[in-house]
Amino acid sequence: MNQAYVDSAQMTVTVRRDRSRMLDIDQAKGFTIFLVVLGHIVSTHDPARDAAWYDLLIRLIYSFHMPFFMYLSGLVYFYTYKAPADFDSYLVGVKKRANRLLAPFLLFSLLVVVGKAVSARFVHVDHAPDSALGALSGLFWNTDDSPTFFGWYLVTLFVYSALAPWMTRASGNRLGGWAALFAVIHFVPLPHHMYIDRIGSFFIYFLIGGLVGQNLQPATELFDRYRKAAWLVFLVAEILVVIDPPVPSSLLVTFASLAAIPALHALARTRRVLDSSAIQWLGTRSFIIYLLNTVGIGIAKAPLVHFFAWDGLNLIWMSVPLMAGGLFIPVLVKRYVFRFSPWLDKMTDS
Repeated sequence: MNQAYVDSAQMTVTVRRDRSRMLDIDQAKGFTIFLVVLGHIVSTHDPARDAAWYDLLIRLIYSFHMPFFMYLSGLVYFYTYKAPADFDSYLVGVKKRANRLLAPFLLFSLLVVVGKAVSARFVHVDHAPDSALGALSGLFWNTDDSPTFFGWYLVTLFVYSALAPWMTRASGNRLGGWAALFAVIHFVPLPHHMYIDRIGSFFIYFLIGGLVGQNLQPATELFDRYRKAAWLVFLVAEILVVIDPPVPSSLLVTFASLAAIPALHALARTRRVLDSSAIQWLGTRSFIIYLLNTVGIGIAKAPLVHFFAWDGLNLIWMSVPLMAGGLFIPVLVKRYVFRFSPWLDKMTDS
């Protein structure tokens, strides 16, 4: 047993909250996963022709949706956090997070790569791998060229959860200093290898979620009290993204991402959203949708692009079956295929 680790961990022990369903978090995940799928219906490597409306929509969605997802992940992680009692307990926790995050990353990434390589011989496939070596390089080294859209989030979240116990141990469970540090690192150019750039740039949102998770009641009371002001600030941020003033785009996106946190969390806590069974349905199935939405979109897209022109006008009506494929095919796969494998079924629970 690492005695130094035990002594420090005992100084920072927090009471573990009951992780029963947090309805506002489920609702927030629900409308955010909808935006994730909407952002994937046109591959970034194969844009539709003459679809200026969709290009604008993508600029808006990508200015905040994944930072908000990372915020939600940090909130839940730190809200339920319990400092490990010793180093062995820490390793057990890391193993559990690896099973939760790295196992799906490896399994579904390889399945997507193999599926794309085989399907590309018969139908249109977005971002099909040129070779097995190129696909592996994209997954693990030149990660800007990853053949999947979901892997980076799982890897970065695993890294954060592995580092968080050491960070809280070093700071006495106070996250403010770490948030300040990673606010600076957020703007530092980092290597685009092994997801290092994503790990550095998104950590601030995970830590902001942690700060809220540690102070959930007063934080959400503030969100509720000033929600209209938060919505106004977020609207201004998105307008700035649209008009694209002569300032660094990284500043505009960061502003939009930060503005989205109180605005969207407050939105998720409104009665109309809390009462929406459709949004809750999405939120409680967000993980399997995240893992397989591009597969579902691909299945829906293949016959469409075979018979119809892939352009902006057709994309208006095509978006309906593409969204249906991205949202519902993953859920059907989990329900009717993964039920025969308890391991897969548990792995893909939200």
